[in-house]
Amino acid sequence: MIITPKYWGRRNRKNNSTLKAVLFRPNHSAMKEVNIADKQKYLKDNYPFEPVPNISEKRRCLHCGIVFTISDYKVFKDIINGELIYCPDAPECDGTAIDWIDAD
Repeated sequence: MIITPKYWGRRNRKNNSTLKAVLFRPNHSAMKEVNIADKQKYLKDNYPFEPVPNISEKRRCLHCGIVFTISDYKVFKDIINGELIYCPDAPECDGTAIDWIDAD
């Protein structure tokens, strides 16, 4: 995933200089979706947490709020060939597996 910075400034009251902060946002135009034939095997091999959920389980994405079946996840590859498991609403939603909670 290409990370692009977004800057904003705030005035420092002591010396009137501008403090800079950076927000990192994914560059969705550089992401390419990967077609996964066996989603349960891919999840077992690449899911970043334990235990690995079953693809029939439901989750809620904290970024966009949708409730989905895990089998609907998407995988995107960035320009450096890193792959991430994304929310089914990607690329409109930038939520990945770390942003999923139980739907209950």
